[in-house]
Amino acid sequence: MNLSIPYYPGTAHSKRVASFLYAWCEVHPDRLRSISRRLGLTFLNEGAAGGNLCYANIPGVRPEFKTVFYPEDLFHYYYGLMHAAPFRAQYGDFRFSHRDLVPLPAGPGLFWEVAAIGKALNKTHTGRLDPANSPGVRLSGKGKERVQAPYFDTGSPAKLYINSTRYFAPVSPWAWNFQLGPYRPVPHWLGAHEGQVLAEAKKAALTHLVRVIETSRDLITELEHLLQKQLPGQGFPDGR
Repeated sequence: MNLSIPYYPGTAHSKRVASFLYAWCEVHPDRLRSISRRLGLTFLNEGAAGGNLCYANIPGVRPEFKTVFYPEDLFHYYYGLMHAAPFRAQYGDFRFSHRDLVPLPAGPGLFWEVAAIGKALNKTHTGRLDPANSPGVRLSGKGKERVQAPYFDTGSPAKLYINSTRYFAPVSPWAWNFQLGPYRPVPHWLGAHEGQVLAEAKKAALTHLVRVIETSRDLITELEHLLQKQLPGQGFPDGR
């Protein structure tokens, strides 16, 4: 079984990642023990989201005082890592058989920092965007709203054309080019709707997709800067 990605980003995708990860933990308990030893923390499986959390895992408690970590913490760590460039490149190859699917963290400090970014990314991908904090994307131009030979124009402002006359703007090259493995969410979405006239719900879905990816940009940049500071050979989570 491999981790498919047609629902990214959104609640369905996050649930699929979580289910995949937790099942992977059952298949590779030795790897989970290695992560636990590296962190110096006890893994408590009963602490999944919605369970009773002990004092050491209450939000706001500094990482150095935590003595345990839970499945939700591992999920947030993994969700963060999969957005860093080295991991995005191999995302489509993730399978249960990969013992090293979850890289060993350098230590608890890096683990909690990556997990915090992963948690923020997951919240962005599964929640409602604040219009005041995310770019507005609007459909402009004249003619039918049918997806036909869409393309991206890198002019100023950059525009995402759904056909020869109708376009969404502003759309940055970052959103257009963002990629997980072989999967590029925006071009994939357009390809799946080729030949269709976009109803209001579909237009809203595309603008939301673009805005979510745009809003994720700062978090992903922060994550990659954090990991780059661990290089070379200073704990960059490389699966060893």
